[in-house]
Amino acid sequence: MINKFTGKFSYFILTFFIAAIIISFALTGFQGFGSSAGSVAKVDGEPITIREYNNIVNQELQRYAKIFGKDLTSQQIKQFRLKENALRNLVQQQLLANFAQDLGFASGKEEIKERIKGLDYFQTNGKFDVNKYKGLLAANQLTPATFEEMIKEEVALEKLQRTLTAPGVSEALAKDIVRFKNAGAKVHAVRFEKEEMTKYLDISKKEINEFLAEEKNQKLTKSLYESMSSEFNKPAQVKARHILLPVKEGEGDKEQKTKIEALRKRVSPKNFASIAKKESKGPSASKGGDLGWFSKGSMVPEFESVAFGLKPGQISKPVKTNFGWHIIYVEDKKKAVNKSFDSVKDVVAKRHLQKSKRKELKEFNDKLISDIEKAFEAGKLSRVKSLSKKYDLSLVTDADLSFYDQTAGTIKFNDETLAPILSDDMKKSVFVENNPIDVKVLKVLSKKSEADLAKLADKEIEQQKSALANQVAQETRFQLLKKLEEDASIVTYPNLL
Repeated sequence: MINKFTGKFSYFILTFFIAAIIISFALTGFQGFGSSAGSVAKVDGEPITIREYNNIVNQELQRYAKIFGKDLTSQQIKQFRLKENALRNLVQQQLLANFAQDLGFASGKEEIKERIKGLDYFQTNGKFDVNKYKGLLAANQLTPATFEEMIKEEVALEKLQRTLTAPGVSEALAKDIVRFKNAGAKVHAVRFEKEEMTKYLDISKKEINEFLAEEKNQKLTKSLYESMSSEFNKPAQVKARHILLPVKEGEGDKEQKTKIEALRKRVSPKNFASIAKKESKGPSASKGGDLGWFSKGSMVPEFESVAFGLKPGQISKPVKTNFGWHIIYVEDKKKAVNKSFDSVKDVVAKRHLQKSKRKELKEFNDKLISDIEKAFEAGKLSRVKSLSKKYDLSLVTDADLSFYDQTAGTIKFNDETLAPILSDDMKKSVFVENNPIDVKVLKVLSKKSEADLAKLADKEIEQQKSALANQVAQETRFQLLKKLEEDASIVTYPNLL
């Protein structure tokens, strides 16, 4: 196997193979190594016994039972593919053990003997106990020769791990990554979507009248109005909070009514939210009883009839529903909106005409970008704020821009925008990212200095080295096992599982 492997597997994989490839027999439990009359699989002729397999499965069942607080059902065992994964882990363990042996990581008899003597299983009062050793092996249907072979396999795996992890990850590489993760700048940034600017394009009354003069445009506008009916026709709405005391099973209604009446005497518009947070037993309690805006038909009839009957700022008397007892506080109300087609057809037609003006939209957006750029370059943040308010732009000020996640506040930038900012000789301070859908304008106020980055803690660098090692290890282990599985003779007996 080793000749085939070294012929096809790169030195990089060997050098950085630092995954936790050793699946210690101590983890699988001492009893996991008993012999068995049957095997669930064979790897290059080496059997994986039913007993080994059952021990792994039982340990996984115990682990899941601790997580969920109860035993898994047969359906969950299938869902988590617990048995299949247990067998796969055992096959991979055997593949790695064979690979370690092929590399020549053998152990002498003295080394194996010292390893066995050091195991707690076989000690009495801190010393190796021969009788205990033989007794435990016999109880688990193991001979000393079989057990020594297992120890030999584990030592080989440990040596393989030490050899392959020796190069590690350089401190210079880890430091560079930590510096990059911490590098950044203090910025102002603006973002807007191009299509959203159509609503600010000028459309004259004459254009609207000429458009609506044609019958086909009248029909189109009517169709658009109907598709926008939720905007022009809205039911009355109430914004309210409530306190709920459910009537629990076995608890008298009178008792809860007494409690809710006592709460009603305590609440006022000023303290309603805080009392609701403490006393309400409903799902909205964490939000101070806030129910948001709702229209008729959203709540049970007893509740909504009271809510819609109150004026903003009023608090109801206790109200009984099938959910329990409520106190309702109405914060605001909206009247129903019913706008006829004739009353809004000019508005609908204007929006349609705005969207059809592609050239004008481009010119508008180009001018807006230019205005923001000039304001940033001149240091006139007030002008940028004014434009942002006028055109409803997203604006973040004095935000920390992380080069690592490419984000300043809620605005994310691409690599091309950040590349010149990352360079040591940044030649300007304002950058525009003009995408097909949106536009982002960035003003760099200051960058983290080399002195700031040089102060990075050694602990953070060590953590990065470890993280890098784990990342490389995971990928390397995957690639190695994939190659070993391709070259090995693996036979499984699923009917025995």
